[in-house]
Amino acid sequence: MENQEERAAEEQASAAPERGLLHVWRSVGCSQQLYPERVLLSTPVLQVSLGEHHGLLLAQGGQVFSFGELSWKGLSIPVSAPVLEVSLRGKNVVRVAAGGFHCGAIIDLGNVYMWGENTAGQCGGSATNITVSEPSPVSVVDTEVVPPVSVR
Repeated sequence: MENQEERAAEEQASAAPERGLLHVWRSVGCSQQLYPERVLLSTPVLQVSLGEHHGLLLAQGGQVFSFGELSWKGLSIPVSAPVLEVSLRGKNVVRVAAGGFHCGAIIDLGNVYMWGENTAGQCGGSATNITVSEPSPVSVVDTEVVPPVSVR
């Protein structure tokens, strides 16, 4: 009996879907029907964040990949072939976030990196007429603790 239970558990485990796989759904031509397409990365995907026309992927090992219309870099990257954010290599990224036209990443030490359109200071820089083409560290200062206000 024990052998049968072990065998059944092994079969069930081998049939379970792999974690970390990423699929996107696309329409073909004018068709309304969507078809799944697997995005091939060398490491499992842990988190996905989507902006207006771009996205970020956080992969195992803290690597960050981006795709879509990266206007701040002058690039258009297909979702099926995301590119590594090389300037974050060696930093252990633990979270990513994609805004409308900008991106953010937090590393394991708590440091924040921002890049993309900075027209309203979204990337933390004081100059709002610039585009931040590569992930850049942002100074986060918490000098005042304000108690939460209750809403009635």
